[in-house]
Amino acid sequence: MHDDKLKISLARKILSISDSALLEKISALLDQPQESDTVAYSSSGAPLTLEAYNDMLAAAEKDLDEGRTLSTTEVRDNLKKWQESKK
Repeated sequence: MHDDKLKISLARKILSISDSALLEKISALLDQPQESDTVAYSSSGAPLTLEAYNDMLAAAEKDLDEGRTLSTTEVRDNLKKWQESKK
């Protein structure tokens, strides 16, 4: 019940605001993704939450820092092998 009262109180306050810059800031704050929201999809199509997406980015950065990368030639060779295996 407390949540309902809080929502009503916030709605009343927002409705009384006439400063458009403040309203835009509130809108931007409310539009920010939540940790449980789907913000991207993996290469296999699985949904990723903001937390999972950030974890994948951190892992990719660690791979770069530790030199775990492929040259363009290696990527092309791997792609050719993959394409041949799909035939």
